Amino acid sequence: MKKLNQQVVKFIAISFLWISSAPVARADSVQLLLTQIRDATQATAKYVNTILTNLQSTGKQVLDALTVATPEIDNVTKANTQIGSGISKQQSEYELPLTQTAIRDILTNTTDNLQTAPQTKLLSLPGPDFPPYKNYKIGPNLSVSSPANSSQGPSPFSLDTLIGKIAFPDGSAQGNNDCQSAPGQASSNKPLCQSYAAQGFIGYVSGLSNPPIVPSFNTLKTKGIGEDPVEEFRNSVKVQNYLAELRSYTSAQSVGLNNFYHLYAGRVIQTGLGKTLNVHKFGTVDAKGKIIPGEVIADVSPLQAEEYLAKRRVYDPAWYKNMESATSPLTLARETLYVLAEIRLELFRIRMENERLLSTMSAMELQSLKSQKALLDQQASTIELPKPPSPAPAPSQNQNNTQEQQQQQSLTTPEQQSQIAELQKKYGTGTG
Repeated sequence: MKKLNQQVVKFIAISFLWISSAPVARADSVQLLLTQIRDATQATAKYVNTILTNLQSTGKQVLDALTVATPEIDNVTKANTQIGSGISKQQSEYELPLTQTAIRDILTNTTDNLQTAPQTKLLSLPGPDFPPYKNYKIGPNLSVSSPANSSQGPSPFSLDTLIGKIAFPDGSAQGNNDCQSAPGQASSNKPLCQSYAAQGFIGYVSGLSNPPIVPSFNTLKTKGIGEDPVEEFRNSVKVQNYLAELRSYTSAQSVGLNNFYHLYAGRVIQTGLGKTLNVHKFGTVDAKGKIIPGEVIADVSPLQAEEYLAKRRVYDPAWYKNMESATSPLTLARETLYVLAEIRLELFRIRMENERLLSTMSAMELQSLKSQKALLDQQASTIELPKPPSPAPAPSQNQNNTQEQQQQQSLTTPEQQSQIAELQKKYGTGTG
């Protein structure tokens, strides 16, 4: 194209020189000149049109690069923005109710409701530490049942039952008839459901299997005792100290209980959560390089959904294929931005978990001081405060007479004293 431009300029210059030097031009020469000028003009127009076409193509490429969507961005956006409802349900319907129920059971574990106490349900779970009788007594007016031939299943005595999986395969949202999911099914030969066994582990490790027996304070009114005696009893030092210790014990228990039920609630499968968040199995790439998407997992736990969001890139072959075919640097930049935003969210979640660790360690530190508190109480009981001096007793009448006689003796001579003694002998010792 550059050579053509040089020829056009050269031709125009020669034409002007030739016209100016030839006084009379032949007709065929003029026709030839006009033809050459036309060809040169057409070539120039074609060149300009080519430049405009290239500019238009380049602009379209730039525009496409600016507006092209990031691969599978819809799935990521839907999951990231709607997972909050699943986490809220995890807390409101499982974590908090289970913790509050456990606290209430500790504070109200009286001998009157021993048959329905939490330890009765926990002790009904089968274990290798006792012969598998169907029914047996463990105390006065208290009996539990155990399956005679219980099948192997998740153990309520192992931490792996609680945190070994990110979702209970027999979650409460799904239901399962192939395993025991409630205390009333203890006589069945079916194995324990993992969600039920996990609750049993929490009960054993937290001490709910053997909570303190609480006096039946709540039965005082039903026994016809009036308000004033109950209030006086409630405000007595002995009852006040007991309630303080009971509530301190329960508060310390709530730290571990809430942490364990937090782990439990995150693994309970919620119906339709996976469909709402568009959680699906990882895609595959066939021999021809075609991406085959995975099927949707309709029911997942909140923790399972979060695991999907964390692994959806690294474990998905389709994502690598999409990144290889995404030639636009802007698409890759957006993908990087989305990953950074998710990292920021994960950092916040780590912060929240660190707060749980901090509160747990603080509770353990405070509980370790209870022995020191008992030592302080013992030392305080041995300390006696100094008593104020007692007032001198008032003198008696005989002491007053004796003092008067002594004063009189000190003020008289021996002769006067003998005369006074004779007079007192004759007339008595009166002071009138």
